[in-house]
Order: sequence, then C-alpha cells, then structure tokens
Amino acid sequence: MDLRQTWSRPTKPRPIVIIGAGGIVNDAHLPAYRLAEFPVAGLFDIDRARAEALAAKWGLKVFSSLEEAAAVKDAAFDLAIPPAAQRFMAKRAKAHTTEVAASHASYLSHPREVTDVILRAARSVR
Repeated sequence: MDLRQTWSRPTKPRPIVIIGAGGIVNDAHLPAYRLAEFPVAGLFDIDRARAEALAAKWGLKVFSSLEEAAAVKDAAFDLAIPPAAQRFMAKRAKAHTTEVAASHASYLSHPREVTDVILRAARSVR
C-alpha cells in the first residue's frame, strides 16, 4: 500500500476554531498549525482559565462562548474533546457509539469496524 505523505498547501486556508484547550492542543495541534502557517481564529474551552492560559501562550483569541466560536465564518473546527466528555455527550444524546483502541487513523487499523459503523448509519436512514 502506497500512502501519500504530503499534500498540496491550500490556496485559501480556512480559519481554524479549536474547541478544547488540553495538552494535545498545546503539544501537537498548535505547533502543527504554526508550522503549516494555518490561521487559527481562536479557541474555546468550558474551563475559561485553561483557555486563557493556552491562548496567552500562543497569542490567540479566546471565544467567550461555544456559540461565538461556532459563528466564525467558513471555519474548520478542531474538536479536541477528552474521551470521557465525548462519552458523556453521546450518552446524553442517546447516540450509538463504537470505540476501538486506535490512533486518528482508525479507518486504517480497524477498517471492518469503521465500515460496519458507516453501513449501520446508512441503513438507519433508509
């Protein structure tokens, strides 16, 4: 399998809105965005102090609400939400979920499970 390792730079990068101000955002997401010179419009976290500390370190805007963050025109959203919070929200929404022990590329390491989820979702709306 030949997996492409580089991609063309977008001619008009969309502003990135980050939801979540945890360690992964500081240690991985923001350094990558800076290296790629992608515009970050700002970030939001339910822990305002955490958001402000991270924003100060990186020179970013802190959105005062999720609604303000979501209103950024043409934004790409980086959802850096801890797994426990994702489980809580899914349960509250009565959502059907599937968990696999995988990196971001779960479609490569667990193709059968990903395919099953997609097929179940597609069948549910017929």
